[in-house]
Amino acid sequence: MRKKLFFSFLFLYLGINGQNVQNTYLDALKLAKIYSEFIRHPYSANLEGYSETLQRYGIDQNSDNPFLKENEISTKLIRYVVSETIAPGAVIPPIKSGSIALNNQKSKKISDVESSQLSGLSWQSKMINGTVTFMAERFKAEMANTVLQNMFDRIQTNDVENIQLLFPKTLEQVKKYYPSKNANTYYSSDLIFLKQIIISDLKNAPENIAKSDHIRQKIPGDGGDYLMMGYYISTYSKQEYPIDEIIERINKIKFTNDEITKTVSMVNLLSIALRDSAQSATKWVNPLLHLKYSAKKSNSIKDLTTTFFYALIYQQLKFYNISQLNSISTVSYADKIQNLISCFNTFNVAYNLVREKKSLKADSDDYIKYTSQIIASFSDFSNNELIRTTYNIDPKYVEFIQTALQLYTPIIKNEYVNILPVIITELGPYFPEDINIQNMRAVNFIAQLGTAETSEDIAATLDSFALPIGSASIKRNSIVNISLNGYVGLTGGFETAYSDFGNKTKGNIGLAAPIGVSFTKNRYTLFASIIDLGTMVNVRLSGDENSYSGLKFEHFLSPGLGLYYNFQKSPVTIGFHYNYIPNLRTIKYEEDMTATVIKTNSSVGRLNFSILIDIPLLTIYSK
Repeated sequence: MRKKLFFSFLFLYLGINGQNVQNTYLDALKLAKIYSEFIRHPYSANLEGYSETLQRYGIDQNSDNPFLKENEISTKLIRYVVSETIAPGAVIPPIKSGSIALNNQKSKKISDVESSQLSGLSWQSKMINGTVTFMAERFKAEMANTVLQNMFDRIQTNDVENIQLLFPKTLEQVKKYYPSKNANTYYSSDLIFLKQIIISDLKNAPENIAKSDHIRQKIPGDGGDYLMMGYYISTYSKQEYPIDEIIERINKIKFTNDEITKTVSMVNLLSIALRDSAQSATKWVNPLLHLKYSAKKSNSIKDLTTTFFYALIYQQLKFYNISQLNSISTVSYADKIQNLISCFNTFNVAYNLVREKKSLKADSDDYIKYTSQIIASFSDFSNNELIRTTYNIDPKYVEFIQTALQLYTPIIKNEYVNILPVIITELGPYFPEDINIQNMRAVNFIAQLGTAETSEDIAATLDSFALPIGSASIKRNSIVNISLNGYVGLTGGFETAYSDFGNKTKGNIGLAAPIGVSFTKNRYTLFASIIDLGTMVNVRLSGDENSYSGLKFEHFLSPGLGLYYNFQKSPVTIGFHYNYIPNLRTIKYEEDMTATVIKTNSSVGRLNFSILIDIPLLTIYSK
């Protein structure tokens, strides 16, 4: 009597609190064996174990279970057994957890920068070459510093919400050590340290996105819940949990939509219900092979097992109130359930993959395949007609479960920067601030800086963000622009050699590559040159013998002033330019047709017309 009261309270509790999770298939197999034995030896069969098992599913002599009734099982056996003393209940085999052996990811070392060597030139040429190289490197370093400061300023003032979401630790570091609008200096070690923080943020990007209340609320329908579901599946796979434990852990998550929570709880119930015996080659019984129901009465173990399985599942699924399962034949009911649980065949494929490989590398295609099969099983279950119509699930929102794996795949493969295209294309509309190419530059800069593997990669990243390709068009579309500017092109005009023997003016033609400061208003530019790398590549059109007075650094110094016109839709610039080059030439002077005087270190002035390509190096001011 006390045991009957116990089972009454047990099923009252289950009816109030939710699903009745049992090892259904194994119980059905046990019931089939007991029933088969009962038919052959009715008085020696283990009827007590039979009754206890049925009562765990809420089945007694008053139950109206169509599968037992149709096969005349409940009428015969339950009525006979119910008056017997009930033996202690069978213990449900505990769920065993295991782990997948995964190899640790190996971190890559940052290679050292190879040192360059000077070729065997004369000491003066080496000095000049060294000076030019030093100046170029310092110029490049100062530009890199400017790029860093501009980017750090932008990170702290623009796109802050997006950066806070994707790179919270990086933003904290930048604010702490590189405050906006302050003059800062940087060392390579600073960037290497910052790189490690960026990598940490990139690894956590899927979590930060999936757990963002803003994104999940902004994604329409149930997409936010499925994004979070996909994230946790990917995470638990990466943390080496076996599939059955992953399902149990997903079942513990509280989703925004209670219908999604019910769907996952049903997956968990069926996962335990379909567990096969320990000797089986698969984790879950194959419903297509072992659970094909027929209304034709049969006393074979296989057919009895199938009948008992659907009888027990019928009791378990009452909790979910699936309207399509009401008032239909047992064959139709079994067909719909068999179709619903067919997704566990995909679970079996993933399970067997682990068993065959014994170990999955965290960055391997097998690992991604394993995770994608688990996600596909959840997706197929949610898209099943029974689930879709009962819980009003839209398949287009279920697709967000795949988006989570797309976010995780670059992390698994250590291709962190590839996460950004996925974010932009799949989740861009749901970020706090609109995401597009323009306002993702700061985010992209952080990602590329974090994934740079060598010092050269870091330098290349800084170079790529110094100014965009097509900077000349930005300059032309500004009302006022002040830039550190370079030009490259052809030049020709008049060159005057200055000397105590008299100034000699001749034509000249050559290449121009000046660098200086440009002030542009509308289509006109006033250019103050500082150096010109083309001074040595210029021919003096004259009959006098001339040559350069040796290679000296001062020959590249060419202070001057130019007035240019900029073509609107191209980087072509034309105009006049005057510059002064000290101690450039050796000039031959003839006096009274009788004497020839050679004057070395003659300085020259050039007034030339030039056709140039506009190359802005750094924007100082633009409006």
